Amino acid sequence: MNDARDTIAILEDDPADQKLLELGLRGLSNIQVLFYATAEEALLALPDVSPDLLLVDINLPGMNGLDFAGQIKERNIPLIVLSGAQDDDAMLHGYAQGAIDFLIKPVLPRILKTKVRLYLNLYKRELTRSLADAVLVTDDAYQICYANPAALRLFGRPGSDLLGTMFLPPLDSKARIQILQPSGALRHVSIHTLPTTWDGKPATIISLHDVTEDTETQRTARHLAETRHLSSLGNIMGGIAHELNNPATRIALNLHHIQTTIHKVDTLVPTLRQVDKASQLDLTTIPLMLDEVQERVEESLRSIEQLSHLLQDLKLFTLIEANTREVTAINDVARACSHLARRLLPTEVTLQTSLGAPPDVLAHPNKLSQTLLGLILRVARLCPEEQPAQLQLSTYAQRGRAVICLQTPSASLSEAELKRLFSPFTNKGRQNIGHLGLTLIAESVALLNGDLNAQSDERDGLTIALELDGCPDELLTHFDAARREAPQPTHEAPDRPTALLIDDDPIIRASLKRTLKAWYDVTSASDGLKALAVLDVEESFDVILCDLMMPNMDGATFYKRLKAQRPELCSRVTFVTGGAYTTEVREFVERSNVPVLEKPFTVDELKSALNLT
Repeated sequence: MNDARDTIAILEDDPADQKLLELGLRGLSNIQVLFYATAEEALLALPDVSPDLLLVDINLPGMNGLDFAGQIKERNIPLIVLSGAQDDDAMLHGYAQGAIDFLIKPVLPRILKTKVRLYLNLYKRELTRSLADAVLVTDDAYQICYANPAALRLFGRPGSDLLGTMFLPPLDSKARIQILQPSGALRHVSIHTLPTTWDGKPATIISLHDVTEDTETQRTARHLAETRHLSSLGNIMGGIAHELNNPATRIALNLHHIQTTIHKVDTLVPTLRQVDKASQLDLTTIPLMLDEVQERVEESLRSIEQLSHLLQDLKLFTLIEANTREVTAINDVARACSHLARRLLPTEVTLQTSLGAPPDVLAHPNKLSQTLLGLILRVARLCPEEQPAQLQLSTYAQRGRAVICLQTPSASLSEAELKRLFSPFTNKGRQNIGHLGLTLIAESVALLNGDLNAQSDERDGLTIALELDGCPDELLTHFDAARREAPQPTHEAPDRPTALLIDDDPIIRASLKRTLKAWYDVTSASDGLKALAVLDVEESFDVILCDLMMPNMDGATFYKRLKAQRPELCSRVTFVTGGAYTTEVREFVERSNVPVLEKPFTVDELKSALNLT
């Protein structure tokens, strides 16, 4: 039924008994009474009627009352058997068929009313007692008059605390609410309401289904999907950076050679004019052509420089699983993260940076970069959806610590929301997302031995500060010395120095060989194994320029073999890398203190690495 009345179905074929029963129930409020003359008629009507209580005469035409009770036993509708005479066998049979009581006609009105009201309330209580969902019953003043055991567990309070208190359900009869337990735990609940009667008065049954675990599971699944996406993005970035490094290096070296050739030709033009004044050759166009080529070369070199900056940004996000930490420049991380974040943020969100002078920190740069990028993207999601929003990223020093501050006037949180900002149970902002990501970011900051603090007010909006301890001076000195100190060769160099170039990329090898020939006699090899074979023939080299990632034998293995066979040459090795290499190779490079030149590099950077400046 759609109203709040209790429905009582009476199976009675005698019109006189029907009238007596109708008079006996008169005075009970909020009920409706339906009469059926046969059990067959009642069985047809039951699916549409759904009565709350059945009164069934034992002697019905056709199917008798006891057989009818057996037919509907599985429906769990409370049923009272009516009989014109005391019959113990019939009574016992009725109880066996599911009856809850046995009354002898004529039934006194006060007895009938009391029994009907008692069984209606007992049935409702028993029905809700075994339910897994919480059930409340409130009166017309929204005061709780009944709570089943599941409701006591959900609210975390005894019945004496709940009964009599006001519970005002939302206007939407299928809404979701949050319940804060005395322990501080927050439960997410879906709510359904239905009008009914309780103790003969209008009431509301409120069903509360705890969906906290479902909500957490959905949020965890969403965060894991985001994490997998960012992990895949990091791996893709690392691969892209590695693949782009080699062609970028080739272009840069070739452009340098073109630039050098242009300069040589340019110096020859005056000589050609003097030697062949009588010639009809028009040499006036050569300087113009050289200027145009020079302009194109310079433009290409600028493009390579931009590409180099992009590759440096991408390399910060390659997912190298390592526990080692190194001296990390906060501004380098902030700059790279802001560049990448601008490509990932929605178009209506703008990000500005203001970089101060924070101290260097001892951290894993990749993990710090991923943490900061995640923080930027998730704070942006706190801003109102589809509205212009501003983010300000700044860095500075404070009490010996490095601070990365992210501020947005576009998001403002209440004190209660601020307390739960790093809890996964907060819904606010762009796409109404949960903040499980912020929770894990806070944990990531803790693993970096840092702190994550937040504050909010109406004027400045939301401010989140990531603080890390500055690197002690003695560690800075140690790391600086470890990276820069390199023992000088003890052998007497020949008139023209020699260089061994080891790289598996033939174009890189050819380009580097042309560049190195300006200062060295160059011998090249395509992998570490062939380089060792060269060293068996050649006595020594002044410089060994070795790629790290190569087939057959990589740079790390070559260095280990060199250290065992020709230890005097180890100090002359400089590694060349595209930036993407394994954890083992990374740890080896850090332990060995061998200088590393990262692709793409300019000729000036190459000269600096080889101490030619």
